Amino acid sequence: MIPAVTMRLLADEKATGTLELLATMPVRDWEVVVGKFLAALALVATAIGLTIVSAISVRLLGPLDRGPAIGGYIGALLMGASYVSIGVMCSAFTRNSIVAFISSFGISFALFLCGRLTQVVPEFLQPIVAFISIDNHFENVGRGVIDTRDVLYYLSVIGTCLLVATTALESRRWK
Repeated sequence: MIPAVTMRLLADEKATGTLELLATMPVRDWEVVVGKFLAALALVATAIGLTIVSAISVRLLGPLDRGPAIGGYIGALLMGASYVSIGVMCSAFTRNSIVAFISSFGISFALFLCGRLTQVVPEFLQPIVAFISIDNHFENVGRGVIDTRDVLYYLSVIGTCLLVATTALESRRWK
């Protein structure tokens, strides 16, 4: 769902020419990128928040282990924010929203698959591939163990992608 949400954020702004309108406003490029990121993240958080009904109904039927439930929601928000930042970055690189969708899906799926491919890569690469995997970090948080390494991983993915997206927007001034 997330690549479909983010594919038009900046790509259509470039294609329709409204990005130049934003450039004339007293708004910096990083503010545009963060605003688009927060808007898409709000939609993703709303979609995740709607699943609380399931947790409430499980709680009414029997005991609910709160640690993994809360950790799962925090992990889903962090992973969703990472996917949104990847989508914003891909959308900043192109004018075509379909290209933004495919590239965002490809990068997100590759980061997800890294955890599944750990067993088939050589042993000396396994720790690196496991660290790159976005799913591997979610599994730790989803168990209710919120480790700072996992949170820092998600925050670094978010920060790096938003920085690259901002740089891609600023590059139109260099031409």
